[in-house]
This record gives sequence, C-alpha cells and structure tokens, in this order.
Amino acid sequence: MDVDLLELDPIPLDDVSEDKFAITVEYDGKKTHVSWYKGISSKDIEDAILCACDSIIDQGFTLTDSSGFPVSFGEIVPEGHYLILPGNEIKGKEKIMGDRLRRITVEIPPMKHIEALRAIEIMKNGSNLLKHTRNSMPHIRLFQLTENCKHLMWYSSGKSQEKASLLIENIYDIKTGQLTETFINYPIPALEHLSFSLIHTKGSLDITCRDEREYDFWVLGFKALIFQNKDFLVSKQVLISHSRRFIEFLKQNKFYSATEALYKEPETKKLEECIVRKSMSREDISVKLMKIHNKLTNLAEKILDLPNDIYAYEVRKESLDAYGGEYNELYLDDDNTEELFHTEQQRVTDLNTTCRNKLVKLETEFANKFGIPEYHDTAEFEIELWRLEVDVENLNDIVSRIEKSTDDKWGKKFKSWIKDLF
Repeated sequence: MDVDLLELDPIPLDDVSEDKFAITVEYDGKKTHVSWYKGISSKDIEDAILCACDSIIDQGFTLTDSSGFPVSFGEIVPEGHYLILPGNEIKGKEKIMGDRLRRITVEIPPMKHIEALRAIEIMKNGSNLLKHTRNSMPHIRLFQLTENCKHLMWYSSGKSQEKASLLIENIYDIKTGQLTETFINYPIPALEHLSFSLIHTKGSLDITCRDEREYDFWVLGFKALIFQNKDFLVSKQVLISHSRRFIEFLKQNKFYSATEALYKEPETKKLEECIVRKSMSREDISVKLMKIHNKLTNLAEKILDLPNDIYAYEVRKESLDAYGGEYNELYLDDDNTEELFHTEQQRVTDLNTTCRNKLVKLETEFANKFGIPEYHDTAEFEIELWRLEVDVENLNDIVSRIEKSTDDKWGKKFKSWIKDLF
C-alpha cells in the first residue's frame, strides 16, 4: 500500500485540498483529521484508516459514530466524525498494522534498538549517581561512559584514573535492586527501585540513580553493552524489562506507550528529594553562593594551568589492588590511556561551563526573588543549589586528580634528574 495514501492532519477539514477526502477521528478528547487521495480503492482506504487509528490508540480498538454505535470500515463516509474506543484486536489485519507484540519480542542486535542508542548517548554525557562502597556510607560521583564505549569512568580526587574506571568487557551481569553484599550492609529501602549492581570480574560496582528515567536508561545501556560484548541478539522486551513504567503499559497491551514512557519525566520522587537537609535562611544561601563563586574562580585558574599533553600524565602499567580491594587497577594500552585522557579533558571543559552557567542563574534568581520579604519558598532553590554543589565538587575532583597525576610524573622526573647530577 502506498504510504502517501494516508495523512494525519491537525488542520480543519475546510482546508483539505479538492483532490482528497477526509474524516475526523476522536480519541481521549483529541481530534485528528485523516485524509486520503480520491480515486484509490476502498480496500486501500480501509487499510489507511485502520493504520491511522492503530497509531493513535496503540491498542485494540472499536470505531463508533458520534452516538456510540459501532461502525464497520465499509460504512465510513467522507467528512464523518468517528470515535475511537478501546476494544479487541482486529484479527486478520496484523500484516497491515504490524503485530504490536512482535515489535517488542523480535530479537535484533542490541545497538539496533533506538532506546539503546539513546541510553548510550546519556551515558556518554555523564550523570551524578550515588556510588555505594563496602566500608562506608554512599557518596555522589559523576559517572561517564567513554566515547569508544570501552570504559566506565567516575571521578574522585582520592583515586587515580585507573582505579576509578572499569572495563566494560569485564562486566558480565547486571542485578537490579539492592542484592549485593554492599547493599545488604548499607541498604536504603526508599531507593531500592533506583538501585543496580554491575557484576564484573573483580566484584561489583553498586549504584543508585537519581530518578526512574535515569535508572531506566543507565540499566538499559549496560544491558545493551553486555549483550553486544557477548554477541547476543536481544528483544526490546528483555532490554527494557527492568523499567516499572514499561511493564505497566505492557500489562495494558499499550506497546508504543510502553517505550515512549522511558522518555517522560517520572512522577516518583527523585534522589535529592529523599535527602534530608536542614532548611536554609537567606543569609545561609547568600554565604553558600559566595563560597561556590570563589571556589569556581579558583578552579578556573587551576584549569588554565592543566597540561594539554597526554604525556604529562602518569599512568602506571602494573596491576595493583585498588581501594578496599573492590576493584583492580586496569592495565591500559596507549589507545585506552588516550581515550581516558580525552574524556577527562572534555569533561573538565563541559562541567566548568555548566557550573558557571548554573551559578549565574542561581545568583540572578536569588537577587530577584529573595529580596522580596513575602518570598519564603526556598525548597526548589535549595535543591538546585545542592545540584550545583555536587557539580562543583565533581569538577574539583577531576582537576585535583589531573594535578596529582601530573605532579607525580614530573616529581619523579625531577628526582631522577637530581640523582643523575650527584
């Protein structure tokens, strides 16, 4: 069937051209005009209208007139007004509409799924996630997938680049919820639905996301990478089975809505809304903004002094036990070292710009709103301020780690030079 036979149009019926017929279909209070060219067969018209209604409701349906009486497709007349109501699937029309169930159960290469590509994009951009450790309380870390998708990095001034990264090929499983020993020792029940663990060759990396959207995409992305490394095919149903929103729509046989739900802002509480914070006065906020301003100014000066040469970095080749024995220091070849270096450099640039823009926005909002005596609602402002603090700490961690790596290497060269002299 010619795809040009059908048009879904928000324009009034009066504006439909003379060489077309049109009807109005209504679902859930929203009206859509469906038009087709004159002179085509009744079967093509029926199939076109069927496809249009199917795309609008995304489930089995019945077509009725404005009085609610069922109408067959053969009874449809141009310029008529019809209602789409939920109903049974229309048998025998799977080849016309496409089998909705098959769309999510067919197995294809992981990176052929559009949701997987979106997840990888989000992971490359990086997210502030809660990292759980074996011997202490969890803490916020900026996690990021390298551009070549070979390493997961997180930023901490107390760890070298090698100790704060994980080879994707070493991850062989992912567990959702709080099931590992680390989570059992320090459980946070309110955030269990946002938690997952990457099971790798040296243990587990335990993470909690800030909301359901972030959780859905990060877990989806790791699933896709694991399946890709194993050279497995995977269905959309398996790839997104961890998403509560996806499953809820599947139970209603709304397959298109199930995947669309991933992109929508979640209605459940975010991580920062679960953190208990002491309410701040205007004076407290003013002092904190000034501290952040000064810290960003100092960081800007440090960033200008950072080396642009990869050979200024110290990357050890030996294998050592990392923090808490939980991770193993990576053996990095030159290509991997360069990838981590460029990822870190780009993150410094992007994060510095983001922090400065956020600070300007908050300083402006503070000056405009908090000068009004009647303005007392500071909750949302405090959350944004907390997010900025996290970003600034991440930036400071990255800069400190680069400085330390640079100092270590040139310090060793200086000592060697002195030894040769004497």
